[in-house]
Amino acid sequence: MQDVLDHVTFVEGKEVLRKCYGWLKNNGTLNIRTPNLSFIGREASKGNHEAIKWLYGSDGEGHTNYDSNLIRWCYSENSLRIIMEAIGFIVIDAHTENLEYSLRMIGVKRI
Repeated sequence: MQDVLDHVTFVEGKEVLRKCYGWLKNNGTLNIRTPNLSFIGREASKGNHEAIKWLYGSDGEGHTNYDSNLIRWCYSENSLRIIMEAIGFIVIDAHTENLEYSLRMIGVKRI
């Protein structure tokens, strides 16, 4: 699931993950890539204008509010891990990619 969770709300994201868990066979894996909230937050706090636009969908002088670009929710490694484990996944890998912009997490359905 690549670049999906960030385009739905927090509640919808949890429901998507629950459904994925239900669809997987025992020992099946779910491979997720989503923007890394920790990186975006750090960059926004430094005044990085692009990071601010990603968080808010706008820079106040126009907007990037088209559905394929709007971030509705964002996760840190810790927040996504907590959700995945609460659903029943065993997280077997979590790391950043794309100069830390992206978070990759792989979970396995418990047997």
